[in-house]
Amino acid sequence: MSSTPANPLYYRAIMVERGEFPPVGARDRVLGRRAIRVGQIGDDGAYCHVKLQSEAPPPPYLESLVKSERHGNTVLYTYDVCVADTIIADHAALILAGPTRRVLSELRPPNLLFVRFNLERICDDQFSSRSDPRVTLARVHARIYGEKGEAVKSITFYGRDVLKSQALRDVLRGMRIAVDSPPFVRMLGSRSIGRRLEIQSCRLLWEDGESLFPLNIDKFGNLSFRFDGALSLLAVSNLLRYAADVQAAEITTADPTKRSEAALRAVQS
Repeated sequence: MSSTPANPLYYRAIMVERGEFPPVGARDRVLGRRAIRVGQIGDDGAYCHVKLQSEAPPPPYLESLVKSERHGNTVLYTYDVCVADTIIADHAALILAGPTRRVLSELRPPNLLFVRFNLERICDDQFSSRSDPRVTLARVHARIYGEKGEAVKSITFYGRDVLKSQALRDVLRGMRIAVDSPPFVRMLGSRSIGRRLEIQSCRLLWEDGESLFPLNIDKFGNLSFRFDGALSLLAVSNLLRYAADVQAAEITTADPTKRSEAALRAVQS
């Protein structure tokens, strides 16, 4: 049976450390659930699907794809969730991907840590050098801070390789934001920093021949992408490894599923 959906859906995703769990494919169970439709991601990774029962009803666009069963007064919905192996900053990690964010928090064992990303480091690399020519930024959602560190407004930039565009630099100059060096900052407190952009979310593109695979990331570690089987998972894994290569990956106890998805939606639409 193919694992590729007929009409690819946007999947929500998070990353967690694998901890003491074995690699995907090493056993017939993953995170305590039976693994089905196991496949390879490139040469050094694997993925599988697991069935997760939840009391969370699906959104309307998923109703025809999610099976429901009544047990007494409780209705349980069965979701198809994907689990994939990857390596992030020398840590064995798992990508948990599914059609809704809530099922990811229900799938994750409580003792595993999360991975989030310093988006300013990604944007610094894209703005200055693009250390991997296969990776570009297509959308950036940012908060603008003024001379004294006060939040002024939010703005979203669109376009292929958007941080290299002259239009973006013209916009920044019009806002009196210097562009002779990367204008991005990660706000830590309310110290005076001059006019800068704090990145809230972005869309990375992985270029594989004539194909482009997008991955949306917010600063909390929430991810989203169009799930289309092994090829999309390979692209997502490559993009996340790129983020680790530019020192953007961080291990944290903060659960991204508990944070707002507003910034993620700003680059996903």
